[in-house]
Amino acid sequence: MRLMQTIKNKIRGITPIEELIECGMAVGENFWCGNGCKFDWSFPWLIKIGDNVTLSHDVDIITHDASLHRRLNVTKLAKVEIGNNVFVGARVTILPGVKLGDNSIIGAGSLVCKDVPADEVWAGVPAQKICTVQDYVRRTENDIIEEIIDASKTIHNSDAEYLPLRQQLIEMIDKNGKVYIK
Repeated sequence: MRLMQTIKNKIRGITPIEELIECGMAVGENFWCGNGCKFDWSFPWLIKIGDNVTLSHDVDIITHDASLHRRLNVTKLAKVEIGNNVFVGARVTILPGVKLGDNSIIGAGSLVCKDVPADEVWAGVPAQKICTVQDYVRRTENDIIEEIIDASKTIHNSDAEYLPLRQQLIEMIDKNGKVYIK
């Protein structure tokens, strides 16, 4: 199974994190990376990722820009630095020279082409400031449902015993448009 995944990743152009670290990519403690993330394998030593960072699925980190190679015979290189306690949503692209500040959140599908200050939520194409992390947390706190404790067990679980819980979640989502679980 592991061999098949390695072959698929090679076909898709995904280099294992261990190889990138051996080539100089810096990764802090408690780093989690979803499926399909791509790091600039040409210049991994220009990537620095802090502690407690989550990269959701299909995140691309690019450290070079060869758009002027045919015209000027040059390629731009720049570091990408991701601070501590950062969350990057699915299908985000981070361009060369970008720094994501500590505690920042990047919304899914964003194109990050300039620095994101600490403690800010950014999203969009191109990404721009949406609000502070503190404002985002404040707006969300009241919507968190604490009584649904075992909701995480409904993920990828087809056991019949979890069907009532799934139905309860669906009804709550139908009523409120979304639900936050613990």
